[in-house]
Amino acid sequence: MATTAHGSADATGSDPARLEVRNLVVTYGATVAVDGIDLAVLADEVVVLLGPSGCGKSSVLRAIAGLEPYGGRVLLDGEDVGGLRPDQRRIGLMFQDHALFPHRDVAGNVGFGPRMLGWERERIEARVHEILALVGLGGLERRHVDELSGGQRQRVALARALAPGPRLLMLDEPLGSIDRVLRDQLLQDLPDVFAQAGTAVLYVTHDHDEARALSDRVAVMNEGRIEQIDTVDALWSNPTTDFVARFLGV
Repeated sequence: MATTAHGSADATGSDPARLEVRNLVVTYGATVAVDGIDLAVLADEVVVLLGPSGCGKSSVLRAIAGLEPYGGRVLLDGEDVGGLRPDQRRIGLMFQDHALFPHRDVAGNVGFGPRMLGWERERIEARVHEILALVGLGGLERRHVDELSGGQRQRVALARALAPGPRLLMLDEPLGSIDRVLRDQLLQDLPDVFAQAGTAVLYVTHDHDEARALSDRVAVMNEGRIEQIDTVDALWSNPTTDFVARFLGV
């Protein structure tokens, strides 16, 4: 399935979309960062936003999370979340720079979201153990974050985003600040983590390898618009615009 930015970008199949973005517009003064895009992500789907730096990918994520004012509509499970604060949207968000709390240990970082939601201590502890095991960090609950490797910090940041059970997980260039060996290892591990987490995923990157390894579908962005959205095989074999062909190296 291919689409332009102003055409329908609904996911294939009859399952209801976990995320629906309709005519999303983000502006910074006179600059239009996101120019009326439509996008849908199913409950168990990984969609990758792929494009060059400055094309509006991160602005899409920040708008969906409620961190930027926007025009258009953002719906989660059919609910328009335009009137909700970021903490009320039940979205897990992971940035490239980790943004971990340096004064907290691993368990303190991972349990932060559930604690803010008022979970009981026993439930938080069980969830922390469960999520750390999922990301391959079981047994490191009491380790201080400044004692961790770069790859371990990335996993803690991912665990923290997953711990409250978000209905949507969004990742903004999460592998951009680690070395090649750690990046390749995480690329092998992330598909299993996403599958076991059981949530919709919207993943931002400029890297073709990450898009190929992780996505169910890829949306190629350029100058604030989605030029084409499709599966990896269909996208690389049948680019529908000159920009997509050039960007993918087809």
